[in-house]
Amino acid sequence: GTKPIVPPTILVVEDSPDDAMIVGLTFQESGIANPLLFVEDGKAAIDYMNGRGDYVDRSSYPLPLLVILDLNLPKYDGFEVLAATERVREEHNIAVVVLSVSDSPTDLERVRAFGADKYIQKPIDPAMLLQVVSEIEAFSLLIVPASPGD
Repeated sequence: GTKPIVPPTILVVEDSPDDAMIVGLTFQESGIANPLLFVEDGKAAIDYMNGRGDYVDRSSYPLPLLVILDLNLPKYDGFEVLAATERVREEHNIAVVVLSVSDSPTDLERVRAFGADKYIQKPIDPAMLLQVVSEIEAFSLLIVPASPGD
């Protein structure tokens, strides 16, 4: 039996249900059909990325192609998540888009230093989010072609 090709997962690390929903709807409406996985705090994000705790099973919790990461999170903040997942992200070439209410240049520099690809200020503007995601190198893997006749 050949396994069906599953499009790569997008991990959304966001404690605000509203913002998580905006991200989900934005992707859905733009034809990005990749499975979205949501976690609500920094600890879950770190465990997920490093395959620990509840997330040991990689067949159920595959490494994402893209992480949408809020900086302001419970348990561990986005900076700590970036620091704790740097190795796995580099190894597997995982892109990160950081969401933050702050537009502080210091935050931006720190995020870049930790290897995040893009930075978006909240409130999330769906058009901006798509623009930024489309600039990611692996973007072609995110667009699942619509079946002919759609």
